[in-house]
Amino acid sequence: MRIEPHPRDNWPGIAIALVAGLHKAILMGAAGNDDYQHLTYARQLLAGDLPLRDFWDLSTTLQEVLSAVSQVLFGHRLLSEAIIVGTATAVAVFLVFRVIRTLTGSAGIAVVCAVSAPMSTVTGEAVAR
Repeated sequence: MRIEPHPRDNWPGIAIALVAGLHKAILMGAAGNDDYQHLTYARQLLAGDLPLRDFWDLSTTLQEVLSAVSQVLFGHRLLSEAIIVGTATAVAVFLVFRVIRTLTGSAGIAVVCAVSAPMSTVTGEAVAR
C-alpha cells in the first residue's frame, strides 16, 4: 500500500532551507574578489553594455543578469548579492529534501541529506577564515 505524502511533510524541508539560506546570506556579508567581479559586470549591464561586445564575459551571463536585477530591486550594495545567494541556497536545499524524500519515502533520510547539502559547499575562503 502506497502512502501519499501530506503537504505538512514539506515543513522540515522548508525549515532547513530557510535556516540554510539565512546562514549563507549572513556569511555573504564578507564577500570575496569574485563577488565584486560579477557585481562590476552587473553594473556594466545596467549601464547599457553587452557581454562579449563591450566587455569580456566568462560565460556567467545568468549570474550577471541576476545580480543586475537584484541591484535594481534592492540597491547597489552587497545586500542584493546576499539575497541571491541565500535564495539560491534555500531553493537548492529544499530541492534536495524533496528529491530524496520522493526517492526513498523517508523524511529522516531526506532531513539528513538536506542538512548535509549546504555543508558540502564550503569554499576555500570560508575554510581559511
